[in-house]
Amino acid sequence: MAYLRNNLLGSIYGKENLNTEFKEFCLKLSPLDYLDEIEIEEMINTGKWNNKMDGLINDTIVHYIETVFPKYLVIIIIVKSMNCI
Repeated sequence: MAYLRNNLLGSIYGKENLNTEFKEFCLKLSPLDYLDEIEIEEMINTGKWNNKMDGLINDTIVHYIETVFPKYLVIIIIVKSMNCI
């Protein structure tokens, strides 16, 4: 637990500011579409990475780009059109 307390995102990369904003990254797709239950349990029990997770991570990033990024882009366009930035 001490490791987690001493190595939180802000303590490693600094605090958020106008130039840096941290975002939580969650798996938006089901791991069971990429790994079977035995492989998932093995990752949990051994702490070893399964290369099938790469596809899950990549597909989740694509999902974020397709769904979250456009929302931020619209906000930026609106704010710029209002001469706020």
